[in-house]
Amino acid sequence: MKITNGQIENSTAALRDLGALPLPVKASFAISTRLRRVEDALIDLNTERQKLIDQYGEKTDDGRPNVSPEGTIALTDPEGFRRDMTELLTIEIEIDTHPFPLSLLGDAKVTPSTLATLSWLVDGDK
Repeated sequence: MKITNGQIENSTAALRDLGALPLPVKASFAISTRLRRVEDALIDLNTERQKLIDQYGEKTDDGRPNVSPEGTIALTDPEGFRRDMTELLTIEIEIDTHPFPLSLLGDAKVTPSTLATLSWLVDGDK
């Protein structure tokens, strides 16, 4: 299945939330296998994000990132970082998964925002 890095980033928390719900065993298995694949893709995304932070982040005199007390990293070229980060998030990748039917969730109390975030992974027509 093709998905963008941005979808991976946005979907991870929603998948974790869904996986934490009391679900029928078939649904729980479906969620856990998909979550594992999404988290693997997230590792790759975060590795590339770190490369951009290393490239664009200001360094202190001892070569470490210049992090503010609020936890933000000062950037030498904020526009360049945003441009490259946007490009990274729009890259399509292939993950080995497919949508599952909404009915698999049974009577689980799932929020509309979770379903909207996972619309690429939940097939409401079956």
